[in-house]
Amino acid sequence: MATITAHPKLDGQLKKPCGISRQHLKIGGKMKYESIELTNENNGHHVLFESFVRDTGFLLQDFDPGVAPASFKTAKGYGQDGVTKYSAPLDIRNPRFTASIIGNGLAEIEILKQELDFVMNPKDTLTLKINYETHGTHPESKIIHGSPDQSVDYSTNYKTSNDFLQEFKGGLECFDPYYTDPVDNRIALTSWEGGLSFPFTMPFTLAHRGAPTVQVFNQGHVPAPVLIVFKGPAVYPKVENLTTGQYVAVQKPLLEDETLYINTAYGQKSIEIEKNGVRSNGYNYIDLNSYLALTLAVGDNVLKYSSGRQDLTNAVEVRFRRRFLGI
Repeated sequence: MATITAHPKLDGQLKKPCGISRQHLKIGGKMKYESIELTNENNGHHVLFESFVRDTGFLLQDFDPGVAPASFKTAKGYGQDGVTKYSAPLDIRNPRFTASIIGNGLAEIEILKQELDFVMNPKDTLTLKINYETHGTHPESKIIHGSPDQSVDYSTNYKTSNDFLQEFKGGLECFDPYYTDPVDNRIALTSWEGGLSFPFTMPFTLAHRGAPTVQVFNQGHVPAPVLIVFKGPAVYPKVENLTTGQYVAVQKPLLEDETLYINTAYGQKSIEIEKNGVRSNGYNYIDLNSYLALTLAVGDNVLKYSSGRQDLTNAVEVRFRRRFLGI
């Protein structure tokens, strides 16, 4: 690893270049990844690693998004050639990075190291956000959650550990191996048709509720769990994926000031009813034929909602994040 070439001595002090990139460190060409961000969900501390640092900060030198290894569950029958595969659950993903702290002297290097150590605590949960290029279009982002597999590994080599530069390495153990969208995709199942618009012409029609179905395309690599938000009133609130045949319903009427929340994510499955800002457990109201693991299949999905009465109008929203095997 090459050192940063300092400018000649000015005013009795060495100065680093005003802008540092991976090319200054002689570590290859342009990266696919523009930057990565690490946020500690427990204490709120945050660091940003960039592919170019103009003054001081964290310079991203290398990033490996890791792989999601599979553990095949198989069985072998008597006299069978090969085996029969029953499932392929994914194991922990281990993204890793190499970066350098760029500072205006040892004191600033130490301050930035302290901030990094606050973030990279193995006892805490972190959000890793990757910002990357997409064939010349606008940058995109994906996130993944995990915990550091160790404290920060700081270089002790004088070439990469000096008054202006401190190289380090780190990585995460991501127990959910999927990269996801950084924010929810929100799909409103309630639609309105007709009604006045200005300027308007005669004759006109009054606004009325449209079809209670909507088409959703899941561009992720695997099915996506959903969060359903169903606002009352309703007699028998129900949301169905007509593509997969799965549905989830609750056998409890909702009042006008009540909102039903249904989460179908693994390890987070829940049914809650909110009233006056307070949520209560509604799991015991679930329709016994419901499928609380309702998901959006890869590709096209047709979602439908019903409230148990045709004359009731509801605000129903489905939220989801696409899940990806890689970047």
